[in-house]
Amino acid sequence: MDTWQTRLKYAIEMRAVTKLALAKHVGIKAPSVSAWLSSKSKTMSAEHGIAVCEFLAILV
Repeated sequence: MDTWQTRLKYAIEMRAVTKLALAKHVGIKAPSVSAWLSSKSKTMSAEHGIAVCEFLAILV
């Protein structure tokens, strides 16, 4: 697991959450989550990163 995208994808799969549920929690649209997972988006705000980690119970 080298990249943030790989780790994010793994965390989503392990917790069996949907991209839509994650997007709603973070306050973004589902295509943005897809962009994070496909590496189309190279950036993520700190606020969104913290919200993702909280939702997926990832320790930072």
